[in-house]
Amino acid sequence: SLLIYVLVGIRYILEIFGDFTALDMRYVGRSLSAFADIASIGMIYILGRRMFDVRVGIIAALFMAFSVIHIQSSHFYRPETFSVLFVLLVFWAMFRLLDHKRYVDSMMLGSLAGLALSPKVNVFLLVLPVVVLYVICFLKKPHVVLLVRDSGSLIRLVSHLLVAATVGFIVFALLNPYAILDVSTYYSDITAQSGMAKKAGLWPFTVQYIGTYPFLYQLKQSIVWGLGIPLGIISWSGLLFSIFLLFRSRNWNVADVLLIV
Repeated sequence: SLLIYVLVGIRYILEIFGDFTALDMRYVGRSLSAFADIASIGMIYILGRRMFDVRVGIIAALFMAFSVIHIQSSHFYRPETFSVLFVLLVFWAMFRLLDHKRYVDSMMLGSLAGLALSPKVNVFLLVLPVVVLYVICFLKKPHVVLLVRDSGSLIRLVSHLLVAATVGFIVFALLNPYAILDVSTYYSDITAQSGMAKKAGLWPFTVQYIGTYPFLYQLKQSIVWGLGIPLGIISWSGLLFSIFLLFRSRNWNVADVLLIV
């Protein structure tokens, strides 16, 4: 509901000065999408600088600016550009928590996670790197025997997770109230979308997926049409190289761990 509420709110303000139809709002929506994508480029730089160094931040931002799918999506009022920006903000909050380990940081992380869930629910997979981050932050010795002796770390971990989860749920509920008020419809809609993604030919526009090979088809699409061949090859090669370095080194880089998860 978030993206609908944003347009309705802006239209309400604009109509003080004149008449605007629903079709006229496409100019507002497309501008917001473009601004979101530009902000994502800035966030990629900030994260790259924080995770590695300034050079990595600049190169990553440059690659993102020339990414085909980002250029295309930023021309339309679709949820993807906003999802990307909010996901990047969640990663920023994760590293803020890693640096300070305060409850206010967990509250910020939870609120941004709730915001990220609002445009597209598949962002829920972010729970994996978030949980890994909390384990890294608070469980210096994640062995069962040592945890019993140092129960304070486990208590801090659980309490921070509860704070983040509670705030995240509240933010999501405020931005998507009908997901809570009419949960049965929300669940059925999600199930229908999931079935469409899993079953080729279930809808007319999924006929093109019949006979394709899982993973290989998505890999080709992302390289050729999503990122563009040069950037697609660089990106997937970089992912494989990062995994190789991670398992080769004994001193794991937290940034690499979180990105791969």
